Amino acid sequence: MATLSKEELLRYWLLTSAIDHAVNLACFFPKFEWGPLNMRDLPGCSPTDYARELLVLFDNKWIEFESTIAVDDVRTRSGIIQILDCYLQFSEQNPDTTLHRWITRPGNDLRYIHRPDLRAGFSLTEAGGDAWEKIAEPAWDQFIDQRSDYETGEMYSRD
Repeated sequence: MATLSKEELLRYWLLTSAIDHAVNLACFFPKFEWGPLNMRDLPGCSPTDYARELLVLFDNKWIEFESTIAVDDVRTRSGIIQILDCYLQFSEQNPDTTLHRWITRPGNDLRYIHRPDLRAGFSLTEAGGDAWEKIAEPAWDQFIDQRSDYETGEMYSRD
């Protein structure tokens, strides 16, 4: 078992969060929201820590960014810094910057809403998957994957 520094552990944790699908940056800013990722946060990690290590992962070509906002530059370091700086400006005191939240509608009707416009995120590259495997050391011979659309399904195994 490898001994990891706080920064290395956070990088591995971020890679793990993107194993199955792209991850929305709003899961980390202004505070970590575990629900969409089905993961717990790392104690002592701040949004600034997340942003710093996401930039390291991008620099290492272990992740790539995506955004539905046309002006976002997801291909260059300066563009990624600009996107992360935007998310770092989000505040817990401003509910409009939260990915998921409860709101009270007229007549005290409580609703859960999702912010579809907060759509910048990241996904693993092949090099990122390789980096994750070096630390995780998965037992692929014991791995089974299942895909289903609720009508049909397939299961995959190495053997």
